Amino acid sequence: MPATRSRSTSRGRSSANKAAPKKSPAKSPSSSRSKSKTPTKKAAKSPSKTPTKKAAKSPATKKAAPCAKYKPKSPPILNCTPDGYTPTPLISNMILCPGNLDYFFADLIVPPMYAIGLNTPNKITIFNCVVRVYLVVGALYTDRNYALATSLLFIQQILDCADGQCARRYGLGSEFGAWLDHITDEIFGYMYAGTFIYMIGTHNGWYSVPLYIICVVLAIMGLGGKSTFEAKDTYIKFKDYKWNHVLGMYQEFYMSYIYIVIMGLFTLKGWLPDP
Repeated sequence: MPATRSRSTSRGRSSANKAAPKKSPAKSPSSSRSKSKTPTKKAAKSPSKTPTKKAAKSPATKKAAPCAKYKPKSPPILNCTPDGYTPTPLISNMILCPGNLDYFFADLIVPPMYAIGLNTPNKITIFNCVVRVYLVVGALYTDRNYALATSLLFIQQILDCADGQCARRYGLGSEFGAWLDHITDEIFGYMYAGTFIYMIGTHNGWYSVPLYIICVVLAIMGLGGKSTFEAKDTYIKFKDYKWNHVLGMYQEFYMSYIYIVIMGLFTLKGWLPDP
């Protein structure tokens, strides 16, 4: 029992203290005390200082461990899939599923971006915001350079994956970073959809077929995106996914191709204003 041990040791220490004064006259008076005190002070100081310094330095040296242990997933699309999901050969293909390309290129650009100063997920997210603003306001609306806008759509999609890959590679994930990524994605979705609808409405008429088509497409995309955020925020496993969650997951897989198809179709049909 711990209580009995503590009591017995306390009694043993008290009896030793009582016996000590009887033997003290036989020893030298002052020299024995000075010699007995000095080693105890040195012994108390030396072990207490050295471990504290080593313990303070050890966490700093272990910060690089997540980078050393990080291994890219294969196929790369597994970075955004829920628990319990097994990709099919179609989904695992790099070309047939563009989400693999997004995360593959994101893994490639994260170390160089880290080296030049974009060394946190939040910095990459803010940099992607600059790209997105120029995409919508500059390339799409002002310049009407649809080829450049399509290229920037693919680039912003890679950057959208890069902030998450930076968090995984260097262990820099945070709740604020997840919120920032979520809110910037929503803002970009509204900016892109609103600008696209305005351009098609002013060019074809507010009751035209192209406007109805783009409104239906963007509404489905909005539903899928909202369902994806909901599933990720609640950490739902794949077996518990509903139809809207599955729609959002596959939409995320093919988002780059969806952008290209929409932009290419509306450009070839003449439904967008002339450059």
